[in-house]
Amino acid sequence: MKEDSSSAMMTNAPIKIPMPVKLIHPSIDFKFKGMILGFKIPIYTKEGIVDSTFYIVRDGNKCSCEENVEQITLNNIPYIINKLFELPSSNEPRWHIPLMEKFINDPKEPPNDFFESIKDTAKRYIYFQKEEHYNLYIIWIIGTYFYPIFQAYPYLFISGTKDSGKSTVMEFGESLALNGQKVTTITQAAMGKNISTQRCTLFLDQTERIDLKLIAILADSYKKTGGKRMVSQGNSTQEFDTFCPKVFGGFKELPYDLADRCIRFNMLKSRKQLNAFMGINDSLREHRHQIYSFLMMKSDEVKDVYESLESDSSRKGELWKPLHAIAQVLGLPKQKIDKLKLIFDECLSQSGQSITFEEEILLRVLYEKANNELKSIFILKTSDITTLMKNYDSDIKAVTPQWLGIRISLFDLAENKRKTGRSKLKSYTFDVNKVKDITFTYLSNVGL
Repeated sequence: MKEDSSSAMMTNAPIKIPMPVKLIHPSIDFKFKGMILGFKIPIYTKEGIVDSTFYIVRDGNKCSCEENVEQITLNNIPYIINKLFELPSSNEPRWHIPLMEKFINDPKEPPNDFFESIKDTAKRYIYFQKEEHYNLYIIWIIGTYFYPIFQAYPYLFISGTKDSGKSTVMEFGESLALNGQKVTTITQAAMGKNISTQRCTLFLDQTERIDLKLIAILADSYKKTGGKRMVSQGNSTQEFDTFCPKVFGGFKELPYDLADRCIRFNMLKSRKQLNAFMGINDSLREHRHQIYSFLMMKSDEVKDVYESLESDSSRKGELWKPLHAIAQVLGLPKQKIDKLKLIFDECLSQSGQSITFEEEILLRVLYEKANNELKSIFILKTSDITTLMKNYDSDIKAVTPQWLGIRISLFDLAENKRKTGRSKLKSYTFDVNKVKDITFTYLSNVGL
């Protein structure tokens, strides 16, 4: 008699589905009471020059260096190093090897004043008009090292004209942030691969060139849940993670969907002499060493503080939360954190700015003129204003007297206007305090 197929199925041995292995990211990853940092360098062997991959591992309070391994153990749990993410080779790792060895042999927290020390170095190269801007900028840089812990992380938008210091802010940040990587153009596939592999901080200069197809993914990937994307590569499709800290640099406004995720620093030409930024040096190597040491010793505390902080459900709340956690673990006093929150709110609210680039330059040149005036009023011809705007940025489009007249009227900048001849407008009279007040109304959140 033929056996019933359903009864045969009932007599089979129970199906056992294998459990997946526990994977860990080779670049940087955090697990319970432990973490890993990965680096790859070329070394000389009998077989020639080969790449050596080594990992700095913290398991509880113990730090070690593991070379060319496929598995590590954290809190008695084995983790397989995910080989899908191949680390790039570098002659000089981001963590200077002698300083790295010093830490492994004697793990210590950085000096209590290391935050102030980094800020002092930044002031040699960068001109911000407010002290709190430096605080916010340096805390943001330190926070990039912890970003895989967070659910969201704010972007930066460095806005400014030529010679305003915009590029220096980008270059300084790239040299200190976690695996800083600066590009002017990038495809979705390249962005996904670089971020997934390196867990980097992405610096996108000349935002005017951003492919419009990238706007949606950039807008989504400020948060962990929005950063996953399926990207086609040849005949295959692979999932990439595009969540990471990002910095945009440019002189034009960002699309609104990006702008309202950004802390905006609008740069002005410095009135004091600054050092030319020449790239990585011993001072910056020491600062990176301090941040790495802080990372290794404080990642558990940052995670605990971050998860304990209350925040509202708004986007602003979720973007402030990681910076708040970093500031608290750094030991900043409450009064300083409160001031930091105020400047964060100001810089984040700039996304609502609707004035054009040319209008912003007009306000800036009048503000600078008012700032340098000893009298309560000053008079400028139409040609004077045009020259000031052109000197401020040589790439600005030509502005006509009609354009100036409309804008000066729109912003209510002039006290009166004087004509000579039949209909030619010759000059405007400006009140110093009024120009400052009006300019501050529109540009107070961008460095004025």
